[in-house]
Amino acid sequence: MVLRSLLKRSRHDFPPSVLQHFFSVNTFDLGGEVADLGIGTAVEVFFTTVAGEFYQIQSSIDMEEWVDEGEVIEGDGEEVSVFFSTREEPKRFFRVITSVEE
Repeated sequence: MVLRSLLKRSRHDFPPSVLQHFFSVNTFDLGGEVADLGIGTAVEVFFTTVAGEFYQIQSSIDMEEWVDEGEVIEGDGEEVSVFFSTREEPKRFFRVITSVEE
């Protein structure tokens, strides 16, 4: 929820210290070990389900051939939210289809 709120705002809405915290690469000292933290790119697919309906998220790089992403989702009347990495992908399209019950 917080991430979605942040993404809806312009980068001009935040002071530089907040932008650096959320959108930079930092090195942390974890008790003698050094860990690099990077921020990658992702897309959030979200939709409201209908109870008793089944849904399948699919992706494609050309909008002709579609690949199932994850398991079939059974609707319960609530919103479903799934994140997909888009790191190192020039383009990727997503859709949600009504699926046949498993």
